[in-house]
Amino acid sequence: MVDKNFQDQAGNESFEKVVKAATYVKDEVERLVDEFDIQAITRRVEDFGKENPVGFALTALALGVVTGILMRVPRNVSRH
Repeated sequence: MVDKNFQDQAGNESFEKVVKAATYVKDEVERLVDEFDIQAITRRVEDFGKENPVGFALTALALGVVTGILMRVPRNVSRH
């Protein structure tokens, strides 16, 4: 028979690990949001388009095709 105190201690340690992991994820998401700079991204895209218009057009086409494919995939796929 497993001692009740041991079970409580193991449960608390697991809970603490989950809380620690959730805190870490929250901190990383906040850091990413804080560092997100839409103007810098826009400038980089514009610069790429000016330097390489054919590459920009092909990239836009590829993204459009992939987006179209992903939008056509059925959402309710039954798994057996």
